[in-house]
Amino acid sequence: MAVLVEFDVLEATPEQMYALEERTRQRGEALGRPPFAGCMFLAVAPRDSAFHFVSAWRTEEAFKAVLETMLGPDLTAVGASASNILIGPVMSMAIPETHAP
Repeated sequence: MAVLVEFDVLEATPEQMYALEERTRQRGEALGRPPFAGCMFLAVAPRDSAFHFVSAWRTEEAFKAVLETMLGPDLTAVGASASNILIGPVMSMAIPETHAP
C-alpha cells in the first residue's frame, strides 16, 4: 500500500541540504538509476531553522529500506538527521504535470 511520509531535519542549514542533494545525485549516477527506489515524489521545504520533507512511497518497507541504507547515512554524513517521522496510508494522489516547474 502506498504511504505518505513526512519528517523534519532540525537545525539544518541550506548548505547541508545542498550537500545531501549532491550525495543523492552522485548515488543515483553510481547506481545507474534513481537512488530512492519506490519513491513516487519527494518535496523539501524550508521551515525556520529546519527542513520539512514530504514524500510518497509505493510501500512503507521501501521507505524504511532507503532510510536505513541511503537517506539516513547520507543525512548523518552531512551532519543532520531525520526526526518527527510520520508514516500513513495514501488515500489519493495526483501528479498532473509531467515537467518540472
